[in-house]
Amino acid sequence: MTMINRELLMNAYSSATHDRQKNEVCLSFIYSKYSFSWFDIETMREQMKMWRKYAKQGVIQILPYNNKEVKDDVGNTWYILTVQNYKNDKLDESNPMCVFNLYVFGIMVSGYSYAFRKKENRDMVFSYVMKDVVFKL
Repeated sequence: MTMINRELLMNAYSSATHDRQKNEVCLSFIYSKYSFSWFDIETMREQMKMWRKYAKQGVIQILPYNNKEVKDDVGNTWYILTVQNYKNDKLDESNPMCVFNLYVFGIMVSGYSYAFRKKENRDMVFSYVMKDVVFKL
């Protein structure tokens, strides 16, 4: 079992932020790989379609109060969107604590977080995925 600690995660985060390519719009921590990954525009479009399908089915939610504007240790501004799994109309307790949010931004939230450099990109993803979906709090 691989342990994730803040120092290792911050080193991976630093590398990821320096490795960004021009067409990459979203950064996320991939738990299965214990590393960060950038989503390019085309990958993000496909991800949005999948999230929309799951949101309509009630399998996931993106709650508006989890959409945050945050700064990292060096002052970079990010716009966070957090996807959380739901089961039987309740937050699924199997959602992991998001180590990305916890270690990089000091925010404690379960689920899977995605960091955008532009607010309008994050908000567009949220609007598309959650359009006409009833929030179950």
